[in-house]
Amino acid sequence: MGRSIVGPMSSDEEESIEHISPSQLTFVRSSSTSLSTLLGTEPAKVNISTRWRELQGGNNWAGLLSPLDLDLRREILRYGDAVQVTYDAFPLESKSKYPFASPYKKSEVLNDVRQPATGYEVTRYLYSNLRGLKTEIQEVNWIGYVAVAVDPEEIKRLGRRDIIVALRGTRSSVEWQNDALFRQIPLTSINGKPIPKGVEVSSGFWGAFADFDASKAVFGVKGSAGKQATQEVKRLMEKYAGEQMSITCVGHSLGGALATLCSYQIAEDEIHKTPSGIAPVTAFTYASPRVGNIAFRERLKTLGVKILRLKCNQDFVPCFPLGDDTDNNPILDSVRQEGYLHLVNGIVGNNDDLKAPFKPVVVRDLALINKGGDLLADPYCKNVPANWWKEAIGNAGLVQNKEGLWEYPFSFDNPKTPNPDYD
Repeated sequence: MGRSIVGPMSSDEEESIEHISPSQLTFVRSSSTSLSTLLGTEPAKVNISTRWRELQGGNNWAGLLSPLDLDLRREILRYGDAVQVTYDAFPLESKSKYPFASPYKKSEVLNDVRQPATGYEVTRYLYSNLRGLKTEIQEVNWIGYVAVAVDPEEIKRLGRRDIIVALRGTRSSVEWQNDALFRQIPLTSINGKPIPKGVEVSSGFWGAFADFDASKAVFGVKGSAGKQATQEVKRLMEKYAGEQMSITCVGHSLGGALATLCSYQIAEDEIHKTPSGIAPVTAFTYASPRVGNIAFRERLKTLGVKILRLKCNQDFVPCFPLGDDTDNNPILDSVRQEGYLHLVNGIVGNNDDLKAPFKPVVVRDLALINKGGDLLADPYCKNVPANWWKEAIGNAGLVQNKEGLWEYPFSFDNPKTPNPDYD
């Protein structure tokens, strides 16, 4: 039996409790279902204003996972698209002038990566300080963003003003080195607040979240990725004080681990609490590795953080650090973010029969599966080339400078200088 695609954190720290059949991931390559079935029929967005707390995990998603609730499916896809932005906006081209940065201004990034209708505004970029296997910081990389719902119609549809912290997965070799540091260390506060004894997290993930070297800072950004994120969430909570609010941390792979840590830190520092009420703190993680020990899990529960962890048995990343369920997780190539979203759109829910039909539910472009890979089978791939994203955005995202040379559209000359477009 395959392991979960959806499930709340359970008694095995983060082991999920829902199931997906192994045949369902294979479907991406081998399905002979008609194309019209693949596209789905349900609209991607509906009004959820009366049940948003339930969808954010207010009741631990009781009754919503098996079968997978349609509105929850929509929300998992929507937040997954927010994560996909972190990949599309970060080319990481080693020959680029600034390989560590996103070439897009934060005010324009959603339009530039073709997601203009989200109803959100990106308010801050996030940068992670990475040591890898060395004692000093080796590189500082763009790791994600903070955004807030600003469109009145979207806020009305959601039933509240939502803040998103979106974090990407591993891209650079130094990030892979950080990921490999599984040794658990006592959790320390990034803001000076005492932490209960016995709470431990993996040192590599915590380093990517909490490390900072002022001499390596870019664009005048001060503090670790964790501090950048929590300070921005605090600013937005204060700016919109008095409104119904929610805080949602989302991420894929390494980003899932960082989203877990970010949701923890927000709750630990009580940033979600205002004189007018308490904003729910939720994390939706996709292919996230395990982050901490049982004491860490219990601390999250005490703080009221809700985490919905998505994984599938063909992806080895969620199995690390190694735990009790690795026998059911053969080590294969990890599944890309768009692959996860495709699975979410078609699975039924808990304990699916191995022969259960896979049928996408929400209207969604099948071409997204090949956005950064080569997963589509015949006949679907005939009109959808592999790795088409760079071509689709025009010249692989490059623009011509004044000298006629092609380059990424960075609008800064010195990353050491404060820049409101990139901080």
